[in-house]
Amino acid sequence: MSRDDYYYTIVKAALEAAGWTIFEDPLRLKIEKLFFQIDLACRRNGDGKTEEIAVEIKSFLKESFITDFYHVRGQYLTYRDVLDITEYAHVKLYVALPELVYKKNWTIPFIDKIRQKDGIGLILFNDKNQITQWLH
Repeated sequence: MSRDDYYYTIVKAALEAAGWTIFEDPLRLKIEKLFFQIDLACRRNGDGKTEEIAVEIKSFLKESFITDFYHVRGQYLTYRDVLDITEYAHVKLYVALPELVYKKNWTIPFIDKIRQKDGIGLILFNDKNQITQWLH
């Protein structure tokens, strides 16, 4: 099993354990001639309302964090725009990443400022199939 598949399995199990139901795996979107694919789309009922999220799972396995960060940031912004102009405009987008990756790199003040400015939502997870934190 590749490391990416390993993280995918962990995140999916963690979301289901937290009460989310996977309704698209993956979520496929088409805009004109372009096709996009977000790893998971989930929903959860609570307080008389249904909440839906889309989750892109990232491993950050490249040698350069900043190269991975460029890719994730661009992908997030593009996916958010795609969701906004489709029937999924109500869906909140998140990037799921390992808790250790977040602590090592995403807490750097410059990176955190960019994340907050762009509104990048994060789901942090550990290797025990647990979501450890949601950052909005």
